[in-house]
Amino acid sequence: MLIDTRGLKHPEPLEKLREIAPTMCSLDGYVELLIDDEKALKQVKVYAAVSGCPYEVKKLDDCYSIRIESTCG
Repeated sequence: MLIDTRGLKHPEPLEKLREIAPTMCSLDGYVELLIDDEKALKQVKVYAAVSGCPYEVKKLDDCYSIRIESTCG
């Protein structure tokens, strides 16, 4: 699932992720966020790491893409 949080500032992208997190297993096992706020990106990375979810960050032209994998089997 792709969630476009461009234009949202800290802590809104994390709040969006927290809303979706309980359903990640049914969403192909991952969620991808587009984020253009570096403080929010850092916060989302910490949340993923603390949750034990692998993640990958890519720098795009106008934002970052962070793909967070679910830990469900």
